[in-house]
Amino acid sequence: MDYIAHIDDSLIDRVEKGFSRQYGYQEFIIDTNNPDRDLIPNPQPKKEFINQKLTKFLLDSVTANEVNLAVDQARQLALQTAISLDVVIKPIF
Repeated sequence: MDYIAHIDDSLIDRVEKGFSRQYGYQEFIIDTNNPDRDLIPNPQPKKEFINQKLTKFLLDSVTANEVNLAVDQARQLALQTAISLDVVIKPIF
């Protein structure tokens, strides 16, 4: 299954800038191979960064939903199990 988001050509630049800035894309990064730690152009293209972040967002959303469902199911099972206990408490005084 493919997902396609249509963004009007007149808005592409605005959407790319806004999204990449919100998710921390940097045009220049520190060159960790250089002892002076100069800034170099980011080797990851902005479009690749956006695709990576969108994919992560979707996967994180699915994971969070499935965790929440599992917690809800476990809670319901625990409640049903607790309700079905046959416990009688008798005072000892």
